[in-house]
Amino acid sequence: MRPLVLVGLLACGSKAERLPVRPAPAIEVLPDVAFADLDRDQRIELMKTHVIPTLTPVFQRHDPTKFSVVDCKTCHAERNWQMPNAELPQLDVSDLGEFDARDVEWMKNEIVPAMRKVLRDPELRCGRCHPLRGS
Repeated sequence: MRPLVLVGLLACGSKAERLPVRPAPAIEVLPDVAFADLDRDQRIELMKTHVIPTLTPVFQRHDPTKFSVVDCKTCHAERNWQMPNAELPQLDVSDLGEFDARDVEWMKNEIVPAMRKVLRDPELRCGRCHPLRGS
C-alpha cells in the first residue's frame, strides 16, 4: 500500500502547477494636458472614455427622450469631427432670446462647465461647438 501512496504523491507533484496569467488589456493613460495638446488618437480616446460618460447623464437629465442615445453624433453629427458644427444651432451670443430659456441655462450652467472641466479648457465658450452669427 505504501508504494501506491508514494506514487500518488509523486503524481501530484511537489509544486502547485501555475496556470498562465493573462495580462490586463492595455489601457492608454492620457497625459494630464489640455485637449488642444493631445494628438488625434488621444483626443478620440478622451472623447470615448471621459466626454461621453461625463456628458451622457447631463444630456439625459435635461431631455431623456431627445437624448436617449448620447454618442459622437450628438455633438459632431455626420461631420469630420470638426468644430464648430454647422448642424448645431447658430448662435448670436448677445441675443439668445430665440431659444428656450431652459436650454440656454442648461448649456450655460451644466454643459459648458462640464466641457471646460473634461477638456481642461477654462476658456471654452459656446463658439467651440456652435457656429456664431457674424463670425
